[in-house]
Amino acid sequence: MKPRELRHNQTRQVILKSALKLILQDGLQRFSLRKLAQQVNYSPAAMYEFFENKDAILAELNRHGFSLLAKDLIALPKPKSGLSHLTKLGKAYLQFAAKNADLYRFMFSYYPSSKQTLEQLAKEDESFSILCAEMDRFIASDESDSSDRQQIVTSLSYSYWSYLHGLSILPITIIKKYDTDFEKIHEEALEIFLAGLANSKAVYKQK
Repeated sequence: MKPRELRHNQTRQVILKSALKLILQDGLQRFSLRKLAQQVNYSPAAMYEFFENKDAILAELNRHGFSLLAKDLIALPKPKSGLSHLTKLGKAYLQFAAKNADLYRFMFSYYPSSKQTLEQLAKEDESFSILCAEMDRFIASDESDSSDRQQIVTSLSYSYWSYLHGLSILPITIIKKYDTDFEKIHEEALEIFLAGLANSKAVYKQK
């Protein structure tokens, strides 16, 4: 990478970090390009050299967060057991949220406005597609109709994602000051959810 490109990318990262700081400080609704420019000591006009507009900054910050999450999930070694890997994915997801609390909170406060189905999301969002792929491996059955199986996989993956999100967001928001061993609670919660999933596996195969 050429020095000019390197400086350009470094400045973009500084802008993104400052944008996240401002959003957490003032709220998403009060976030503006002018305030951000002041924060990074750039003129508002100069900001357009790095990002097209405010929405482009927010979209890139959102994309960056989900990209980092997917990177952590992909890095996990894949065991033979689908259930075992779903457990590992769940733990990695929870660890990412705890380690990147500010970024994680933003990731779920801003998202592209275009409407899409869960099936489209499974194809376009890398982290969700990883959950779907592993869920598909877990409930794999030659007896399942392809269309029904895809619907089941998507529904179960969405349920697991919702469960993980709830476990992730509570300790970094309204109950973050509670003196509780969240790691232990999360481990037990994952066991309960996945045990129920394993017990109902036969039901899903029959659909």
